[in-house]
Amino acid sequence: YAEPDLARLGFILKAKRLGLSLNEIKGILQLHDWSEPTCVHVRSLLQEKVTQIETVIQDLLGFKEELESLRDQATSLVDCRPVGSNICSIIEQSGIKVTPSSLGWTEPLGSARLRY
Repeated sequence: YAEPDLARLGFILKAKRLGLSLNEIKGILQLHDWSEPTCVHVRSLLQEKVTQIETVIQDLLGFKEELESLRDQATSLVDCRPVGSNICSIIEQSGIKVTPSSLGWTEPLGSARLRY
C-alpha cells in the first residue's frame, strides 16, 4: 500500500474506534476528497454519538434499578421449585418493563441469535 492509502486506513480504524459507522466514515472521506471542511461535520457526528450514549446510559440505569428491585424481591424465595409449566417464578412474575429493542446493547456485535 502507498503511504496515502495507509494513512486513510489508519483514519478509518480510528474513526471506527470512536463509534462511527462505515457509512459515516465514508461521508467524512467524501468531504475530504471534495476538499470540503470535515471538522464541523465530525463534531456533529460526535455530538450525535454522545447523545446516543447518554440515552443508553439512562436506559441501563433504569434497567439496573429494575433488576435490583427484582433481586431484592426474590430474596425471600429460598427454594423456588418449578411447578407445572412454570420455570422460574422470579422471572415469570416480574413486572420488568424492558423490551427487546431496549436490550440491543446486551447482544455482542456479530453474535448469532438463539435458534429453536
